[in-house]
Amino acid sequence: MSHIFSSSRELPYSAEQMFDLVADIERYPEFLDNWKKTRIVSREGDTALVEQEMALAGLTLPLMTRAEFQRPHGLVIVADKGPIGELKIRWAFEPNAAKGCQVRFDVSYGKAPLMLDLVLSLAFGQMGPRIVSAFEWRARRLYGA
Repeated sequence: MSHIFSSSRELPYSAEQMFDLVADIERYPEFLDNWKKTRIVSREGDTALVEQEMALAGLTLPLMTRAEFQRPHGLVIVADKGPIGELKIRWAFEPNAAKGCQVRFDVSYGKAPLMLDLVLSLAFGQMGPRIVSAFEWRARRLYGA
């Protein structure tokens, strides 16, 4: 599996607050530019099947993903099949002494056809920092500074 992007930031929000924000998958298109559609198809316990549509470098990628909720420590979103093979997005939230938490975001994907692999590498490399910033902005908007 190719590793595309990792980011870690300390934020002044609790792990529970950040978990709730990231777990609200159906709201992603409201504040994430590249997410065009998200819909929870089914939910069983701590796992949901999610239909998503992403726009990357001029391509529209439909994805069927499985979201595994590990409240309040993290969330893993995996697409096993589709145009880009396996895609894994992992969020981790670690409380810290300053009443906030350390947020870690990782994206990786499996083998894709060569041209698509190049597009994905560039797109995720550029998108990664924007995704983390978008969640930080949304946390400020919902929870205050």
